[in-house]
Amino acid sequence: MKPYRNKYLLVGSVLIASVMAVVPTASADVSYTSSATLLYTINSITNLDNPNDLSGLSMSGSFLELTGANDFYAATSGDGSYQTNTPNFSGALSPSGTFSVSGHSALYGSVNTFHTGVFSMDFSNTGTNSYTVDVKLDYWLNAVTNGIYANSAIFLDFWDTNNNVSGVDYAAAGTYLDHAYDSQSVSGFADLVFTLAPGASNRFIAKVGSQSGLDSSSTAPVPMPSAFWLFAAGLLGMISVKKMGSIDGRVL
Repeated sequence: MKPYRNKYLLVGSVLIASVMAVVPTASADVSYTSSATLLYTINSITNLDNPNDLSGLSMSGSFLELTGANDFYAATSGDGSYQTNTPNFSGALSPSGTFSVSGHSALYGSVNTFHTGVFSMDFSNTGTNSYTVDVKLDYWLNAVTNGIYANSAIFLDFWDTNNNVSGVDYAAAGTYLDHAYDSQSVSGFADLVFTLAPGASNRFIAKVGSQSGLDSSSTAPVPMPSAFWLFAAGLLGMISVKKMGSIDGRVL
């Protein structure tokens, strides 16, 4: 099922408009914040062979921040600084958490960051019965920029390893001359219904990419790290083609 709110055809145009604007001046005290909050909810579990017996089914939530060359980039100058918040994403029935990145320069500095995090909900059947599982993913994406120059974009790419559901979404904000504050919030959901035979497993994955930059010291636009363009290109490719992957055989 596609997400409740999706904007596949607008991704390219918004990226260009929000992160590539050229402006003639810069100002001090610049900041950005991008965040993704995710919640998995089990709607129902049915034992197809022995009703009310869930003894063979295990479920768990997890979060992993990726640090490979294509998943992470950070550079600062002057008084520019950034910080990340990684969630404690646990709980069998309704794991939830927020992954966020923020940056700031009060006087004279720059920040350029790209971070990637992966939320997962794992299901495993070690028993002799078959189960039907109905699970819902709710998400909230938020990007905020304040001061000149600043840009922030956060992307969500979700799928399950048995190829029952997939989708993408994003939020983006950018500031420039005469527009010193910008924000965008996006929310949506996806439902996944699947059957687990004895010995089978499934994973409901949500990959988040956060790219942001600011510069309070220069009249040049904030450059984008190469990792960001690799991630964005992958999402754009999903408009017409399902992306293949690296967690459980899917390239992240």
